[in-house]
Amino acid sequence: MVESQEAESRRLIEFCGLTWDDACLQFNQSERTVQTPSKWQVRRPVYQSSIGAWRRYEKHLGPLFEILS
Repeated sequence: MVESQEAESRRLIEFCGLTWDDACLQFNQSERTVQTPSKWQVRRPVYQSSIGAWRRYEKHLGPLFEILS
């Protein structure tokens, strides 16, 4: 998603059976109310600074990786 936002967004929208709208690429500019603890993130464009952040928790994710494999 981070490396090719438009292509991945289009695939996701198509998979859901929805019609493409260019506003999908500007989700962070929506005026709609956001009522989640991460509402500040919703207003940010897609960013790369968190790529790989999951690795800090890798040792705790072992059982999940086993179930998913």
